[in-house]
Amino acid sequence: MNPARDGVAAVVADADAALRAGNALQCFELVERAIARGIRDPDLDYRAVLALAHCGNAQQALDRYHRTAHPQPDQDWLALEGRLFKDLAQQDSAAAGFMYARAAQAYWQAFQKTGGYFSAVNAATTFLLAGDTSRAEAIARDVLAMTQSADSRDPLEQYNVLVTHAEAALLLGEHERCRESLHRADTLVPDHRSARARTVHQLRLIGRQRRCPKDIVGLLRVPPQAWVLADALATPDPERLLEQHLRQLAPPPLRLDGAMVHLAVLAPSDLWVAVYLQLHGAHVHAALPGNRETAMTRWQERHGAAWTMRLAQTLANTNETSFVTGYLDREPQWERRGLLARSLGLSRLMPTPLRSDWLALQARPAADGFAIDAPDAGRLREEERSLLDPQVPLSEEPRMPGVRERRLVAVLEARLNGIDTLADADHPRCWTRVVGGFAEAFDPADTRLIERRRLGNSLRFIGMDARALMQLAHRLHAILVDVQGEQSSFAGLGLQTLLHFGPVYVGDDPVESRPAAFGSELLRAGQLATQVPAGLVLATEAFAARLVQESADEAPTYAGDVPLDNARVRLFSLAPSRRPAR
Repeated sequence: MNPARDGVAAVVADADAALRAGNALQCFELVERAIARGIRDPDLDYRAVLALAHCGNAQQALDRYHRTAHPQPDQDWLALEGRLFKDLAQQDSAAAGFMYARAAQAYWQAFQKTGGYFSAVNAATTFLLAGDTSRAEAIARDVLAMTQSADSRDPLEQYNVLVTHAEAALLLGEHERCRESLHRADTLVPDHRSARARTVHQLRLIGRQRRCPKDIVGLLRVPPQAWVLADALATPDPERLLEQHLRQLAPPPLRLDGAMVHLAVLAPSDLWVAVYLQLHGAHVHAALPGNRETAMTRWQERHGAAWTMRLAQTLANTNETSFVTGYLDREPQWERRGLLARSLGLSRLMPTPLRSDWLALQARPAADGFAIDAPDAGRLREEERSLLDPQVPLSEEPRMPGVRERRLVAVLEARLNGIDTLADADHPRCWTRVVGGFAEAFDPADTRLIERRRLGNSLRFIGMDARALMQLAHRLHAILVDVQGEQSSFAGLGLQTLLHFGPVYVGDDPVESRPAAFGSELLRAGQLATQVPAGLVLATEAFAARLVQESADEAPTYAGDVPLDNARVRLFSLAPSRRPAR
């Protein structure tokens, strides 16, 4: 027995389980804790880099990759470098050619070492995107030969072989062979949105470079993301949720099987729509107010036991449920807008390689209950504009002592940890170089910042612009990295950053005699900031949903979840913005 190796195997098993569950953040934390305990192994280094890549932090992952010495690099390690350079190429058009060339070399090395078709087709594609067409075509011919007779009983493996064959054929201009492979692949793993979306993304890259027929990409269906705007529908009888009644309603105007459909659930009529969508094959992501316990209690009080039971049954069958917190019972209009905005933002959360078609649906009253169709374009634009308004409707604004207003804000919590590792003589340099650097990261005259505070080793910024706060978070991290490069004694410092978005009170601070924001959502952000690993810019689902509504260019990536108040909170990783702030 090798106790050290047994320890590595246990960590690897747990880390791999976290990645399979989609929780890259947990994978990263497991590996980091093991390394901190003195457990070192190339398998752990690989998973740390892979977790960062899954979080959308390609540059940070690549930096760590290059800092890590791998004594006997295998295909996975070599191909990982190719993936990171390819991700960076798609984030920075100015350096894309160089990045694709580096990716191609990494994939080529992995292919030479193992002969696997995965590395080969990626080498071919990235050589093509780097401008080396002849080399790309030579490798693509090898890929066609390798995948021509490949066989597997596993549907996902069959799918991978077929789409790899299709990619190689498309690169070589063999369009009919590509179409045939895609037709066969489309019958496999129909609900595997991520696998299909990545394939379509790769086919589009090749198609644009080779000016291929546009119909080819459409041969592989990627279920769409959708948002449902429900009009005021009559409250149905609970029995109307039974399948035999829902089958009598008009079918949806388009194919929804496998689609991820987001909607706010505030009333029994919304539940009616959710069950109808599930019946037609959609995966439903419901947004409800409060938390699971308060949601059930509210439904029991407002709609009775039968509807509460229906709610529980429906939520058990939903793909995901988001609970929107921070609103008051006396703010029904604002709460409704908050839930609609959350579901709209979540429907647009699609990292670039996983993008699928987005569509809006409307549930409107009809003779037999309701009908699903596309909303008027003008109405859709007006709804989206209205949902971006951060202020509570004046008619609902609570009148309470010490409260000027209620509004939605973005908050950045930044915690500098590791200060206790510094020698006393280093504290003045830390104060001037690190904290002083943070102070230069923002403009005090920026009207988008409505509050900034430092308490001990923590900073809090509150503003109206989610994207501006995200960029500030990245500047804070960059400052710390620069200072650490100049001062080795600061190596133990780390910055935990958490971005959140939610309703707050704005009033007067009775101690500091200045305007201040306060409320449960700020406490929530502060608690979450203590849970996240240092070195990443992470955001709650609420912030990520707001960010993509403010700027369609941003692509938050699901990173994993952390515990809070007996629940799990989903977090998203934010890459640096590719365009300057407004």
